Amino acid sequence: MSWPLLAAAVAFALVNGANTGATLLAATHTLDSVGHGLGLVLLGVGVVVGPLLVGTGVAARFAQEMVPWGGEASESGMLVAVVVSLVVVLGLTRMGIPTGLTLAFVGALAGFGAASGAGVAWHSVLVVLGMMALAPVLGGLIAAAVITVLARRMHSRHVSRALGRVHAVSFPALALGYGASDGQKMLAISAVALGLTGSGAGGGAVPAPLMLMLALGVLFALGSAAGYRRMSLRLGQGVLPVRPLYAVTSEVATAGALLGSAGVGAPVGVAQTLTGSLVGAGASQGLSRVRWPQVSTIVTAWLVTLPVTFGLSAAVAGGLRAGGAL
Repeated sequence: MSWPLLAAAVAFALVNGANTGATLLAATHTLDSVGHGLGLVLLGVGVVVGPLLVGTGVAARFAQEMVPWGGEASESGMLVAVVVSLVVVLGLTRMGIPTGLTLAFVGALAGFGAASGAGVAWHSVLVVLGMMALAPVLGGLIAAAVITVLARRMHSRHVSRALGRVHAVSFPALALGYGASDGQKMLAISAVALGLTGSGAGGGAVPAPLMLMLALGVLFALGSAAGYRRMSLRLGQGVLPVRPLYAVTSEVATAGALLGSAGVGAPVGVAQTLTGSLVGAGASQGLSRVRWPQVSTIVTAWLVTLPVTFGLSAAVAGGLRAGGAL
């Protein structure tokens, strides 16, 4: 067991909730069929239940395939990757440049492996990056199709009630999709900290003890509650004006992309997927509805995040290697 990595895993789960969970919750605050409290519970339950239902293939991708080192090198690499990704994401967020933890984490893991001499499973890294690049496009296409169907079938007199019914189904699906896909990086970090993973690539499935999953669900929900107000205030400055129709459409599209990625055992960034879904929903009703400067800022943040986390993690690993710590 690595106590420093375990402490970092706790911090990662809380920040992940404040970043990702709060975003998912705030994106649909215009709808009241799923209240704030129930939404937090559903997000926590999704983190717990997702891996138990669909398996831990995504966690294995992070903890074993992308980290083919084993032993102390695995713990050191995870610790450096977690700390670097948290520093970069929190720093960019403070500067008003939103980015995603998953992209930062992938870059940091690859940077550590490249500079430490432990090696990088480039095939697995490229699969993850490919899925992350595809997810916003897929989310946008699904959103464009969904909003067309909803707009045709809903009459103005009953639109709020109908959207509320869809939201009551789509938000739980979104929470489950997150737990089954992107949320498994929390399990991967915790499993390495607790010594639950196999040694290197092909080490088998990552165990998901119920007590560990419950702890991660609670931490994620607490982080989501802490970050909700900040995300709600920022929501009106996002890529689209706040509208219930856009919120529900992006939920459906993002849930579909997340569940699909879980099926192939590759994570996708929720921030990227949700943004792509919102852009698809808005653009399908007119390109002028999308706030393109905000989209440009977000895309720039994504392009910056990967090389920055790779470089910082590589620098730390190089320093540790030169000092004989690796």
